[in-house]
Amino acid sequence: MRAGWYAQGVDAAEEALPGIKQEILTGAIKPTETAVAAIAKAEPAERPQLAAALKKPRGSTKQGPKKPQPVYHKAPPVGSKRAEMQKIAEISAEMERDKEPSTEKNVLCSLDGEIDSFMELFDHIFQEYPRLLSDGHYRQELVQTMQKLKQYITGPSVF
Repeated sequence: MRAGWYAQGVDAAEEALPGIKQEILTGAIKPTETAVAAIAKAEPAERPQLAAALKKPRGSTKQGPKKPQPVYHKAPPVGSKRAEMQKIAEISAEMERDKEPSTEKNVLCSLDGEIDSFMELFDHIFQEYPRLLSDGHYRQELVQTMQKLKQYITGPSVF
């Protein structure tokens, strides 16, 4: 449902400040999802100010520039060199062992994992680019693209 609020926020921002939608979608500005969604939830009179705030760099305030924060580096734990060398030796020994040949079952498990990763990628893409699903033109192109994958899987060209 967050994607819906985000899409509505982008549209509301565009109404309040024409041209900002393109900046968001091209990545010229990178507001947080929360800030974009807040525009859709705000009263129409508040939207121009909220839309304009999207153009400000994250963390910018009226208080002036922030002081640079010191960077602290954690010292490696005592004996870590020995632990690292032991781990390298274990990995090396594992690489030298003869491997069992892959089976169809192993390959199917691997494919299943890849499909899960693929779906997670699509979830991320649809969250970042909600118009792919909400805009009829983009949705049609998306369906055509996915049809290629379906044809590959079901078609005779696989064998």
